[in-house]
Amino acid sequence: MFYHSFPRPKKCQNNIEKGLRILNNFLKSGILLVPENVTYKKDKDEKRKTPEEYILTQRRFCLTQIDIKDLKDHQTNFGPFHIEFEDAAAYDLGAVPVFYLPRSETPTSEWSLKKLPGSFIFELYELQIMFNDIKEYVKMTKNADNNDTLNLKINNRAESKPKPYSFNIKQLRDMLDMFTINFHPYSLEENDKRDVIEARMDTMLGILQSICSLFYPTDNDFKKNNGKLYYFRQREWRITSGLSVNGKPLDRMLDDDEKKVLLSLDNTFYNKKIWVANNLEQQKLVDECTILPLIAYETKPKSGKEKRKTENRPIQEYVKRIIVPKEALEESIKIAKENGFDCSKIIDFDTAMKKAKIPFEDLIDSMINNKQELQKLIEALRSNLHDSGNKDTACEAIITEQENILENLHNQLNIMSETYKKQKILLARYKQKSNFWKIFALIGIPITAVIIGFIFFSVIR
Repeated sequence: MFYHSFPRPKKCQNNIEKGLRILNNFLKSGILLVPENVTYKKDKDEKRKTPEEYILTQRRFCLTQIDIKDLKDHQTNFGPFHIEFEDAAAYDLGAVPVFYLPRSETPTSEWSLKKLPGSFIFELYELQIMFNDIKEYVKMTKNADNNDTLNLKINNRAESKPKPYSFNIKQLRDMLDMFTINFHPYSLEENDKRDVIEARMDTMLGILQSICSLFYPTDNDFKKNNGKLYYFRQREWRITSGLSVNGKPLDRMLDDDEKKVLLSLDNTFYNKKIWVANNLEQQKLVDECTILPLIAYETKPKSGKEKRKTENRPIQEYVKRIIVPKEALEESIKIAKENGFDCSKIIDFDTAMKKAKIPFEDLIDSMINNKQELQKLIEALRSNLHDSGNKDTACEAIITEQENILENLHNQLNIMSETYKKQKILLARYKQKSNFWKIFALIGIPITAVIIGFIFFSVIR
């Protein structure tokens, strides 16, 4: 399962009240894609005047792929409300695993490859600049005469003053056509060709933005002491901004009313300034958020004559359940009704945990796996004793006895596993027809549990 949990716990914050407001926004509008700046360091290039630190701008919706039994620990860091998606639904929404890259925190390093991941990120940034420049040059050639001259002053990192350039429109068009010859049919009219190239540049920029939103450091800031591979262990997936279907972007910018709602939720957070790709000035975070309300998908034709159709499906229809704190259940159901969401999908946390108890057969499989690990340890101990030349018969006898106990435990667990599987098959087959098998299953399972307890007691003793 995939989970998006909220709101992140903060001091002096009412998690229930804030969680209910966020839930209402999700059911009303869809997925909120929030931007963030992530920094990576790289070696300074004196010749090109490249910065030592590259700021990666990301816009995304985060999901964590975990077992529901781990949700209690997860919510201590991410919040007590959980939107649950099945694996297939998350894939349909375009969720992609995060790529974790090491982040160098030192300004210099004797081992130059330490900053290699940061260099990967920086080159993606330069690709964004290149595609954006091509897009702007294409715009400049629209509706212009071939004999016109275009005079530009372009900023260069290596020089303090802009460098002047002069282009003949015809030459610039030919050059752009050469660079983008595989992006458009050659027979198009001139202005139509410009439109196609501009649209393709927008697509490329969207793809690069999505890719940039999938990188994250393996570790948290070293100063915070959150342990090695702190972020890497979260099994994070993301739905990113910039995706489009048939040339139409899936996410949209927020309207003024939606911005006001976010600012009322957390004015300090959404009012802070961030850097945005291809922008020379910082922007307010709230102005750079986007909403993903629908997912476009193609329907398969029912017959050979029909064409594929693109239809839209609301994000909320992909949700399996929404798990909320018990004290927020009544209000959450009310919010669901107001937004036309299926109330049966709202469940309180305690009830969800009770329904998620480990199946009996999984418990047996886990015990068998543990037995195999113990067997490996005993074999390693025997090997170490042999290598050290220790031929103590008492030690050898203890090891042999432990091996016999483990082997007996393994056999009993296999028998219990097969018995339990047969009981399940019989129960399913005769559930509606015979009370006898119901009684047999109810008696057999407790007896099996008693046998397990007896075996464990024997092993421990």
